[in-house]
Amino acid sequence: IDSLSQTNSHSDPLSQTNSLRDLLSQTAVLTRRLLVRSARTPMTFVHAVLLPVAFLLTLHFVFGDSITDVTGENALYRTVALVALLAAMTGSTTGMVGINAERFDGFLGRLWSRPIHRAAALFSRLGAETVRLVLTTLVLLGIGMVLGFRFDRGIGAALLWVAIPVIFGIAFAALATTVAL
Repeated sequence: IDSLSQTNSHSDPLSQTNSLRDLLSQTAVLTRRLLVRSARTPMTFVHAVLLPVAFLLTLHFVFGDSITDVTGENALYRTVALVALLAAMTGSTTGMVGINAERFDGFLGRLWSRPIHRAAALFSRLGAETVRLVLTTLVLLGIGMVLGFRFDRGIGAALLWVAIPVIFGIAFAALATTVAL
């Protein structure tokens, strides 16, 4: 927390909380803190990566042939996208638990009593969530490609395919963060 207040170089407390430069630097510090904390928590990896991958594999191996028989199309083209969207939602709700834990252990109170930009905490949550969403989506895409998922519309469609769960997840994370606060 001390590194957050040291990023402010102004002497006026009001200018400290309104500077764009300070907002960006404080957001970066808090985002790094959240990412390091997530990397050190094994259950975060389980919720962010292993559960969605297990769900995708379960859908593919248990229901894949049935879905393909009913729809006439490879089930992967629906299930990989479905699991990516579900992983975005479940990861965001896990972030709500983190916010509540920080509130109960007093971290949020200490953070809000410091002279930092008020939006830095929110932007850092969304930044860390964006990193998690991109990684989870890319892992699911990689597993899907190993199983036979392919893009036939080029790199633009592939980038858009990755962007949709990320954008959806960011919107859901913003809603979840608002509810948690």
